Amino acid sequence: MAVAALLLFCAVIPVVTMSKAEAAGDYSYIRVKLSIGSTVKSKELTVDGNYYLKEAPEAAVARGKYTVKLEDGKLSLYRADGGAVLRGSDTVSFISCQPDAGSENLITLRRIYGTNSKNRDYLGDISFSIAGGYLRCINRVYLDDYIAGVIPYEMSESWPLEALKAQAILARTYAARRLTTNQPNYELVDYSSDQTYCGYNAAYTRSMQAAKETAGQILYCGDEMVQAYYAATNGGYVDIPQHVWSSSKKLEPYEVVKEDPYDAEYHSSGTEESIRLQRDGKLLGTDGKTSKNFNSYLKTLAVAALGSDASYADVAINSIEAVTPKGYRTKHDAISFTKCSGHAASDFETMAECPNYTTFSVKMNVTVGGKTSAVTVVMDATKLAEGGPYAVYKKTDSTLRLYKLSSDSSGFMLTHCRWGHGVGMSQYGANAMAKEGKTYREILANYYA
Repeated sequence: MAVAALLLFCAVIPVVTMSKAEAAGDYSYIRVKLSIGSTVKSKELTVDGNYYLKEAPEAAVARGKYTVKLEDGKLSLYRADGGAVLRGSDTVSFISCQPDAGSENLITLRRIYGTNSKNRDYLGDISFSIAGGYLRCINRVYLDDYIAGVIPYEMSESWPLEALKAQAILARTYAARRLTTNQPNYELVDYSSDQTYCGYNAAYTRSMQAAKETAGQILYCGDEMVQAYYAATNGGYVDIPQHVWSSSKKLEPYEVVKEDPYDAEYHSSGTEESIRLQRDGKLLGTDGKTSKNFNSYLKTLAVAALGSDASYADVAINSIEAVTPKGYRTKHDAISFTKCSGHAASDFETMAECPNYTTFSVKMNVTVGGKTSAVTVVMDATKLAEGGPYAVYKKTDSTLRLYKLSSDSSGFMLTHCRWGHGVGMSQYGANAMAKEGKTYREILANYYA
C-alpha cells in the first residue's frame, strides 16, 4: 500500500532586511482574498508598522488610519484627516518593510463574513484592486504566517500540540497545492471554501508553535502532494471524495473508506443525534419521546405498501421486527472501484459494508381494522432530517451527513452524525489520538495511508 510521506517543502527563505513580500518568487508566500464585504466601495484600515506604497514609493505611509475609496472607476487613498495620499490608481498596495526590532508590521481591517464582522490584524502585504465594480482586498503573506492564521480557526487552540501540528501540515499542503495552479489574482479565499484564515493573533502562541515546528513539511504520496481534506468529524468512518463530490474522480491510493475508532470516541449533541425504532412499535425522536412526525411517516409508508386494503386512520404500528440498510446516496450508483467495502466487501476485514446509506428497509407488524399484517417499507432517512417533510432530527442532511444504524434488545437506533464531509483527517479524531500520546506523524498516517 502506498503511504503518504512527509517531505520538506523545498523553499529556502533567506534572512534579509528587505520586505518579505519582495523576496524571490517561490512557494514561500501565498495570496489570500480577504472577506471585506462583497459590495464595498470604501474600506478603512489601520497601519501599525513600516510600509510603503507600491504605486507611490515616495509617499510617506505613517502609522495611523487610512481609507481606500473607489471613485470614478479608480482608487484613492486618504489619511484620517481627509488628506489624499494617492488618487486615480488601479491599485493601492501596502508593502511591508523590515519591522522595528521586537515588533511586527500589522494592518488592521474589518473582516466581514456572513453575519460575522470583526477587526483582524494581518501580516505581510495588503493590496486593493477593483473587481466587478467593488473593492477587492488581497493579503500576500509568508506561507507559515498564513498557516498560523488558519490553525486556531480550523482547530481549537487548546488542543494537544501534536493535533495542531497535524492540522498545520494539512493546511500547508492544501495551500501548496493551490500555489501550483498559477492563479492570476489570488490562490485562496479566507473562509471554508478553502480554509478559514483570520490573520495574526499574538495570543495564539500554540498555533504559531505548531506552524514553526512543522515549517516546510508537506504531505506527499509518491511524487505528488496529497489532497489534504479534513473535517470536524466523520461519524466513525473516513469517507472518500468520490462519495462526496465527484464519482468520476480518480481514486488516490490513500483514499479509502474505513472505520475510525478515534473519531467514534467523540460524542456531542452538536455533532450527532439519534432516533429510535422500538421493537414494541414506538418511534422516538431525538428527545427520547414519541415522535408524531416519525409515526406519521412510517404509517404513510405502510398505507402505500398495503394498497387499497388500508387507510391512514385505520393503521396502527404494533412492532418493529427488523431494520436493515437498503440504498446508498446518489453518487454511489455511478462508482466503479474497489476501495469502498460496500462495493467490494472482500477488500476489508474490519467493515462489512459501506456506511453511506440513506434508505433503510423496515419490517414491521401493523394492525388494520383489527387484523394484523406484516409489511416491509423503505424509509428515506433524509426525509427525517430538519427541513424534510417528516422532520424528526434537529439538524439538516447537509449539516450532518451520515446515518448509522445500530441495535439493542429494545430496538434500533439511527444516529445522524458526521459534521462536515468526512473526507481525510477527522479533527476530533486527531484530538483523540493526540490525547493518547500519538505524534502528528502517527495521526497523519492514520488518515492518509
